[in-house]
Amino acid sequence: MKSLNEKRWFWIVIAIVVILNAAIWAFLDESVRLKQAGDSDSWYKPSVGLYLHGEFVYPDGSDNATLYRPPAFPIFAAGLFTLAGGPSPNAIALGQIILLLLTGLIFRNTVNDWLPGWGTAGMALVLLNPNVFTVAQFTQSDTLFLFFVTCVLWAILKYARGSNGFLFALLTGVGLAAATLTRPTAQFLIVVLPIALPLIEIANGRIAHWHLALAKGSLAAALAIALLLPWAQYVKSIEGAYDLSSAEVKARYIWDQIAIIEAQQSGLSYHDAEKKQPAQMAALAERYGDKWQSMSEAERFKAQLREGYDVLLSYPAKSLAIAYARSILQFFAAGGSGRWHYLLLEDPEFLAEAWFESAQTDLTGMLSSVFGSAPPQAMVLSAVCLGFVIVARVLGLVGLITVAARQHWALLLVLCAVINYFALVHLFVGNSRYRISIEPALMFLFLLGVEASWNRWRERERANS
Repeated sequence: MKSLNEKRWFWIVIAIVVILNAAIWAFLDESVRLKQAGDSDSWYKPSVGLYLHGEFVYPDGSDNATLYRPPAFPIFAAGLFTLAGGPSPNAIALGQIILLLLTGLIFRNTVNDWLPGWGTAGMALVLLNPNVFTVAQFTQSDTLFLFFVTCVLWAILKYARGSNGFLFALLTGVGLAAATLTRPTAQFLIVVLPIALPLIEIANGRIAHWHLALAKGSLAAALAIALLLPWAQYVKSIEGAYDLSSAEVKARYIWDQIAIIEAQQSGLSYHDAEKKQPAQMAALAERYGDKWQSMSEAERFKAQLREGYDVLLSYPAKSLAIAYARSILQFFAAGGSGRWHYLLLEDPEFLAEAWFESAQTDLTGMLSSVFGSAPPQAMVLSAVCLGFVIVARVLGLVGLITVAARQHWALLLVLCAVINYFALVHLFVGNSRYRISIEPALMFLFLLGVEASWNRWRERERANS
């Protein structure tokens, strides 16, 4: 009966997801998928270039190579353009909606391994998660990255569950390589595979198997690196050194961190802090003198990157620690309502303006600026998303305690490692969008908390009856 109920609810969840996406599709203008996506051109243009020219170049010509984004999303999008008969944000959105459904199915299988009969509930928590549901509508890499990270979680938890042959270890390596070729954020997880798999064996009480697990982890890491090499070689052919991302994107990332910490330390808005940087870039070029003019674009970005590290480390340790703590808090606590506003409000720009143009030290004033000018529907959306996060974190803590109480140490190790890695790796820019990739892991803890609370309530009901 439980199995039949889960199958029934499985189709109900699928129907709800399809109907909600169809409703959004019916009134959403295609231009919104690009305009409100955030950095959408940096994903869309290389995709169009790959479709038109068969190379990682911009659309305007095959001699204008682009390394700003890794290759996985352009390959994914160009494939969708081929099926659609031409470039279109709508083609990407449709492909991402299907990919998100596949992500839910993979997570359902993972949950059922550990909590039989709860897989459909887990699928619903991912697919209808306020922070996840809307992301497929926009031209961004988050849906593809979520898919690959969920595949990694599925494979590593299969390994942790006892399916500890070479297959799932190797699939973990393949998944991490694919995730890294989507967003380089995942690359450091590859390095720790030779350590991670022995730790899982130890957590499962199979200490004597650590040396075999080390071999599996090393082989999985080697496979992942082999899959990354063609792209690293391509980057080298253009910029002169093996890498997974361009010097430009790394330089911009570091200077984004600098703008954030400068704003928080100096009481400026993010935009005002950014306005200081052109003068810093000019001073850097002046120090190089005539050599600057003869340097290639990549060499200049590498110089900016080195300068960025020096500037970032010049801030007081206390300021760095506060910025880091604030980033982690935002990562876990932000509701993710912004994309809902972009979908449903006629003029959502006030949200970004309030955030980026308010003094970063005046959180009360910032929130007052945001919500003081927000229409009622924006308030409702924000309240629903924030309410979901609060409930999820509280029950997630219950789930964390439940896993420990049941001594599922390998599950606890994997979930905590994945969650903490992505919370820590983004430095000072932690927000709800970067949390999307680990929503399945967070929802697993949430679900464990729900299941434990449900079982306790039923036991009390039986005791009272």
